[in-house]
Amino acid sequence: NRDTPSDYLNADSLHLYGRQFAGTQANLKDPLVSPGVCKDRDWWVRASPSGGFCFMYGSEEVFGPEVRDLIALLRRSGCAVRVREEPGQVHAWPVVSLFLADTQGERTKGLRDLTKIITQVIDPQIVQVDGL
Repeated sequence: NRDTPSDYLNADSLHLYGRQFAGTQANLKDPLVSPGVCKDRDWWVRASPSGGFCFMYGSEEVFGPEVRDLIALLRRSGCAVRVREEPGQVHAWPVVSLFLADTQGERTKGLRDLTKIITQVIDPQIVQVDGL
């Protein structure tokens, strides 16, 4: 994990919140509590949604390296994966953009993109999203 200049929450704070969520140190290694620690390809195949996984995150995401590692693991496992890494954006960029973007189009872009991705997974015949 690495902090970036655009991080609102730093890696140390996020680790603290993760430990608080998990409850015990042992739970941090339990894939049902912390799925990112699971490296079992068969487990991921069984857990895969019927429409596959969708990842939409910012390139400045503090957990970006871990997200990319998980995406690679899922792909090696044969899971369907759609990925959208938004350049220069943070973890919750669609929500942040609603409040901080300059134009109406920029403010709603993330929500429009999320809607398209969800629609595509539900019914791939409805919409084709560039880059996904």
